[in-house]
Amino acid sequence: PYQTGADLAMRTRDPLILTSSQDEAVRLALAKFGVRFAVAFPLSLPGEFYGVMSLYFCGEQEVSDALLELGGIFVRQMDVAIKNSLLLKDRAAMAGLAWNLSGFQSVIQSLASNRSLPQVLNEVASTILYMLDADCVTLYQYFEAEKEFGYPPIMKGSFRHPRSMHT
Repeated sequence: PYQTGADLAMRTRDPLILTSSQDEAVRLALAKFGVRFAVAFPLSLPGEFYGVMSLYFCGEQEVSDALLELGGIFVRQMDVAIKNSLLLKDRAAMAGLAWNLSGFQSVIQSLASNRSLPQVLNEVASTILYMLDADCVTLYQYFEAEKEFGYPPIMKGSFRHPRSMHT
């Protein structure tokens, strides 16, 4: 199967110089724009992420060690920027989880308080609505001895047909 220069750069983990005579993608897609050559630099990203940064050259310059070194420096800076972005995204997700867990603390406190069951269920429904960013939450109380649900249910959020939830 045909491999692009980007695929090859990722596999070898080394910068790869691509010319229209070496790479079909460069010849077909870029030669019409005046691109003489491209250099594909693999990015070193964590986990399942991968990528290639390609620099395209249209001028008369030739590939030089200085050009490859400058591209390598820029790629290392891109690696750091992308890793930092992924780290911040991960930290934000963890902070969101911690916030959600702290919301459950209020539910547990409600259960331990002297509040009535409908008050506790109202707080549970409100907390679930907020924590899961749901459109609506409906809690039906179930009476096991009678094997039936209690009505009316506890409803939070916006419903299109709220009366149908009572049947």
